[in-house]
Amino acid sequence: MGKKLGLVLAGGGSLGAYEVGALKALNELGLKFDIVTGTSIGAINAFFVATNQIDKLVELWENITIEQVVKNSVNINAKLITKFSFKKAFKALRAFGRIKRANITPFKDLCKKNIDPNLIKEDTAKIGIVATEFPSFKKRKIVLNEIPAELRLQFLHASSACFPIFPIEKIKDKHYVDGGYKDNMPVEYCFELGADEIILIDMGMPKIPRREERLCSLPNVKRIQNKSRFKSIMDFERETLDNNIKQGYLDAYKSFGRYIGKKYYFIKEESIVDKENELVKKIIKKPRLFSLYLKNRKEKCNIIYLFVECLLNRIKANKLVSYKFNEAILLVKANYKMLRKKEKELLKLIEEIYL
Repeated sequence: MGKKLGLVLAGGGSLGAYEVGALKALNELGLKFDIVTGTSIGAINAFFVATNQIDKLVELWENITIEQVVKNSVNINAKLITKFSFKKAFKALRAFGRIKRANITPFKDLCKKNIDPNLIKEDTAKIGIVATEFPSFKKRKIVLNEIPAELRLQFLHASSACFPIFPIEKIKDKHYVDGGYKDNMPVEYCFELGADEIILIDMGMPKIPRREERLCSLPNVKRIQNKSRFKSIMDFERETLDNNIKQGYLDAYKSFGRYIGKKYYFIKEESIVDKENELVKKIIKKPRLFSLYLKNRKEKCNIIYLFVECLLNRIKANKLVSYKFNEAILLVKANYKMLRKKEKELLKLIEEIYL
């Protein structure tokens, strides 16, 4: 028997869009999983992965709105503050201010319409999800393949009961809240279910426990990680979701070597890398540029691409597209006036060697 490949999907509310972008890329790469574990929105996404419905999952996330999640609500994001209005503020307070009034009927209807528990068959990848018992706060691990079909959707809701934003979920005589309280990235659980190698999609939630961090660093765990500034888990604004999907897609391909870069995405060209030493020799002779070299030399990415990132960052170039080297340089030149003196000097050196 070959090695079993596992997939771990973290929780993070609307950041689940990032997961979906990464899943789209993994699907294009032809990866199939024997085991999928997930928490909260990761548990719901896990169902679609295991039942081979990636296209349907992408379509759902490309069309979802806040009104399909919480009735009479607004997106919780920076605009709620920067573009403050009493009407929106009151609407948010009414929707989220008291748990008993948070109406997630639209979300449950959306799930009921699109999740068919009977699609889990004997040959379906094993789906392990995490919920938290309430009020004891004990971790509950559930393998959806091993429970009755009529309980599967209920436990998906239990895993994603993002208390205190969402209400507590009751199943039979027990109460549950979001699995993220106990295990937001169920890597260990994926190993327990038999995975030999794991791909983890980490949405960049803060405060990861040390044990979990160590597991994420194992050589048989490939981590696709959202390294951008932490965002709201209740922001379902269309532009935000689309950007999260794009970033997840690009980060997944970066983790598999199609793109390189720290904050940007470059198509790696060996002819560019081959001339890197020539550029470095010239830079270390320039006092103004030497500090830039020292700042970036320990990064894993090739130094030439990090230099180009500095230039792209100065002109505030789009971070959610992939660049060829020459395209990036031409874009910088087109915005030459935005560069500072040191950056203009760097651009001149790059042009001398590469163009």
